[in-house]
Amino acid sequence: MFRIENPEQRLKRVLTENVGKFTIDEDGGIHTNWQHPEVQATMRKHFEALSKIKVARK
Repeated sequence: MFRIENPEQRLKRVLTENVGKFTIDEDGGIHTNWQHPEVQATMRKHFEALSKIKVARK
């Protein structure tokens, strides 16, 4: 069943689910941890999908 979350609950859930995949610096900037295996696998999957896009060149 679909559950509606308020923004605070969603942020807490997303941060908890993605521990280790990012860091937050003292200024509040969020940075991806490119060394995390799941991050690398996800990016490979996205790059693979992007490589299949045909671009018409003139």
